[in-house]
Amino acid sequence: MSERHAVSVKAAADLYEVSQDTIYKAINTRALPAKKVGRALRVNVMDLRTWFDSLDDASPAAEDES
Repeated sequence: MSERHAVSVKAAADLYEVSQDTIYKAINTRALPAKKVGRALRVNVMDLRTWFDSLDDASPAAEDES
C-alpha cells in the first residue's frame, strides 16, 4: 500500500500520541489545516508534521544542560 497523504483526525491523533480533542482544537484555531470530505475531516500528513514541529519544545533549555 502506498504512503498516505491525508489521514483522519483519529489517525492523526494516534500518529502523534495526542488526543483527538488536541487535533480538533488545532483545526478549530486554524493552527492545523484540514479538509472536509463528506462529513469527515482529513489532515494532510505534511501539514500535521509542520504543526507538530511548531509546538513549543518541552526539553530543558540548552544552557541548563551545561
